[in-house]
Amino acid sequence: MQPALWTFLIGFASALVVVVNIEAYLAVAAQQLPLPVLLACVAALGQMCGKSIWYLAGAHPDRIPLVSRKVAKEKNQVRLKKWQIKAEGRPVATAGILLLSAFTGLPPFAVMSVVAGVVRVPWAVFWATGFVGRAARFWCILAASSQVLDWLSIGH
Repeated sequence: MQPALWTFLIGFASALVVVVNIEAYLAVAAQQLPLPVLLACVAALGQMCGKSIWYLAGAHPDRIPLVSRKVAKEKNQVRLKKWQIKAEGRPVATAGILLLSAFTGLPPFAVMSVVAGVVRVPWAVFWATGFVGRAARFWCILAASSQVLDWLSIGH
């Protein structure tokens, strides 16, 4: 299978399944695959397709029992209401939080994907900030791991 397709599929799977780690895959792939910017974008595309499922689950929690149970808990209702209040009327701040989460993983982007759906962050804002943040994150991982491998004379 083509490296780009593998990268997309692993990115997609890692967005849904915690034990699949796209960062570890990219760190290993850095020494074998060319075009780190393209690879980072393909990984981000796969991640965003997977994170979109979490976004949609948050937007329609009644359709997925696990999400419905989590959203229904009083403690989570209070937290979601706080996020909703923070997000309403503050599109730049909302986009900034999503971008920061997508890039750093703090708060966890999987959680923020669900929250974005619950508080009805516009789809385009979710996708744009998530894609840019993830692509930048993955490019940094590729660049850093490639540099370390070069220093150790293991890579290229």
